Amino acid sequence: MADIRQQFIALSEKKQHSEPKDYGELEGVMFRQLNTLEGEKLGQQYRTAASDGKIEGITSSCLVRLICDENGERVFKDSDVGIINNIAGCITSEMLQDALRYNGLIKTAVKEIKNS
Repeated sequence: MADIRQQFIALSEKKQHSEPKDYGELEGVMFRQLNTLEGEKLGQQYRTAASDGKIEGITSSCLVRLICDENGERVFKDSDVGIINNIAGCITSEMLQDALRYNGLIKTAVKEIKNS
């Protein structure tokens, strides 16, 4: 059995992603698994936007960081938010909810908003 440090290193280097899902005409969309620091940062941005009532403004900027290819690599650059902005809001909202749920961020966000 590999020592615990080596297990952590191997897991941290593994690119993980969700199962592919279709959203209207968009087929096979996958979301990457965020590391702890990325997840905390994105979760905080989402919680702040939600508590300020500005979810629409954060949706595209979150999705450019979360949508990935079959290797778990990002598909979009941060500057590509305009591409996501041109997709119907009902589709991007559902995608964001699925991506946040996949990363375990949605429950935390909802609990903290209720407690504030």
